[in-house]
Amino acid sequence: MTLPDAYPFPTDPNRDLPAGGTIPERYYKSIVRPFGDAGLEFETLVRNGWVAIDVKGEPPREPNRPVTLRLYRTPPDAPFAAEIEIQAVLLPAEITAGDWLDLYVENTGHERLRGDAPTGLPGQPADWLVRSASGAERFVFRLTAARQGPRLYLISGRVAEAGYGELAEAFAVVLFTFKPLGAPSGSFAERVRAEAFGKRLVLHPLDWTAEAPQEKLEKGMSGLALKRRQAGQVAGFIAVQAFAKVQFPRIGPLDLIALAKENLEQDAGVAFAETDEPRALGLAHFPFEGLLVNASGMRGDADAEVRIAALEDEETRYLVYVLGPSRRAAGTACALNRGAFDLLLREFRPAQGSAR
Repeated sequence: MTLPDAYPFPTDPNRDLPAGGTIPERYYKSIVRPFGDAGLEFETLVRNGWVAIDVKGEPPREPNRPVTLRLYRTPPDAPFAAEIEIQAVLLPAEITAGDWLDLYVENTGHERLRGDAPTGLPGQPADWLVRSASGAERFVFRLTAARQGPRLYLISGRVAEAGYGELAEAFAVVLFTFKPLGAPSGSFAERVRAEAFGKRLVLHPLDWTAEAPQEKLEKGMSGLALKRRQAGQVAGFIAVQAFAKVQFPRIGPLDLIALAKENLEQDAGVAFAETDEPRALGLAHFPFEGLLVNASGMRGDADAEVRIAALEDEETRYLVYVLGPSRRAAGTACALNRGAFDLLLREFRPAQGSAR
C-alpha cells in the first residue's frame, strides 16, 4: 500500500472531519485555562471518553521552548493508545507558523509524509503529517502550528502507525475546532519599527534598516529598500514600490511581477529557474485582491528565493518583493526573511490608526 493510500490527509482542510461538516455528539467542548493564565485560555472539541490530563508548570517565558498546556489521552480500553498535546511557544523573532514548523520537524528528525511547504500567504497555519520510530514501534504525528501575536500554538496528535486511520477524525476535530480565547501580550514576536511610506506604514524588525532607493524615480513613483545584514553582508533584501494610478493607469498586477523579476535579474544578478503560478492574496487592509508569486533561482553560485506581492488600493498599486537565500541554502536566514516579508504584508495598513 502506498503512502497516499495509507495516510489520509486533508488537502481539503475538512476532509477528515465528519460528513456534512457537523460535529456529532461523540465530541465534547473542552475549555482550558492553563496555569490559571487567562491569556492562554482556549477551547476545542474532544472525543467523548478521552481523558484530559492537567499539567504543572509555568506559562512559556523562554523563546523557542514549547510548554505543554494540556494533554488528552484515549481511555485505557481503546484499541489504540493515542494522545493529543497542546503546547504554546514564545517565538524568538518574526517567523511564520509554516517556517517554524518546518524547522521543528527538521530538528526532530521526523520523516515527512504529508504537508505543504510554507506558501507565503500571511498568517496561514501549518499542517504536517510525520512519522518517527520509537524502539520497535513506529508512530505517526499530525502536527499543526498557528500564530497568535508573539506566540505560536503547536497541536500534535500521536498514535502508533497502525491506528492513524481510525483516529484521523479525532485528531482533525481537535485541530480545526481549536480556538484561543485569551489575548496575547502584544502583537509581534520582536520589536519593530514603522516607516512612513506615502499614506501607509511599512513595519519591519529592528535588525532591518530602511534606505531610499538608489535609482531616480519617475513622477508618481516612490520606493523604499529594507536590508538585513549578517556578519557585514546583506542576508535579506525587501523592496517596496508604489505607482500612482493617475500616472500609471495601465500597469496591472502581472506587469508589476514582471517588473520585479526584471529588477532582480538586472540589479541583483538573479537567474530565475522556477516561478510558481500567481496566487490570490487577500489582505485585510486592501480593498482589492492582490497576487503572490514564489520563485527560485541562483544568485552567483548560491540558491536564492524570491517572493513577490502585487497589491492595490483605490489610488495606488504596490509592488513588494523579498530576496534572500533559499531554505536549502540557509534555513534560519530564509525563515527570518520570510517572516519580515509576512510582517510587512500583514501590517501594510493606512497610516491613520496603524499599530506602532
